[in-house]
Amino acid sequence: MPLTWVRQNQFTSRNPRSLQRTNYLRGLENVIVQTFQSYLSPRADDKTQITLACLDAIGESAVRGLAEQTGRSFETVKQDIGLFVPILLCERYGANRVESYRDSQSFRPGSRTRPKDWSKLSWVNRYTPHRLA
Repeated sequence: MPLTWVRQNQFTSRNPRSLQRTNYLRGLENVIVQTFQSYLSPRADDKTQITLACLDAIGESAVRGLAEQTGRSFETVKQDIGLFVPILLCERYGANRVESYRDSQSFRPGSRTRPKDWSKLSWVNRYTPHRLA
């Protein structure tokens, strides 16, 4: 499975199903957008781990609370946040500037194992990288 960066205007994460699936996360929009602003600053080195930065900013207890409050599994809420990040990136920066790591043939998300330097996110095993082009 060859993985590559694919622009969101070529293959978008934003569709009626994903918007419906992530609608309950709109209450997290401010913290996620604030994370974009700090994480994507000029001093940041690796700008492909924005999803991890957002999960870190939200925190495990908030994710668990959302799971309990909405009747979703903890894993589902984490996945939904991972889907919500590129949706908000596109809303904020435009789909032509947002890239997601995907299989170059099927366009399925290309997840990666959480890097060791994000050890404080021990509750996150895998994530799909996104970046601004």
